[in-house]
Amino acid sequence: MFLLGTDIAATDTSQARQQQLQSGWGFTCSCPLCRASPEQITASDGRREQLSNGVHRMVAALQKGDVAEAVSILRTALQNLEEEGLEALSGEVYEGLARIHWAVGDKATARQLARTSIEYRASFGPVLEPTDRRAALEGLISGFE
Repeated sequence: MFLLGTDIAATDTSQARQQQLQSGWGFTCSCPLCRASPEQITASDGRREQLSNGVHRMVAALQKGDVAEAVSILRTALQNLEEEGLEALSGEVYEGLARIHWAVGDKATARQLARTSIEYRASFGPVLEPTDRRAALEGLISGFE
């Protein structure tokens, strides 16, 4: 998850993003988030840290057999992406949820989540991913049927 056109991770803290923009691009960002209050920046950094650690936490939960925790982590990731204005990155999370629901036998929910993943990736994929993953994701759904 990188900011469009940069090598700056969307999950980096505000300070890290500012430092990378200054050193790599020679400017100080003044977007609404960078001008936010310290409390808002701290909350944003916390959400982004949760996003950064989410995959590792989800995998650990699945390795322990705690499917409910893995789903909770991914649902929290969706909330954090929305709060951070990074909904375009949600397709990956929906795909993860679809795969978990499929694995535990909840095929109806898995299909619905896979379709949602496709919708996000079809809408935002050309910008965020170098190749069109629609065909691959359609294959994912057909595997669910």
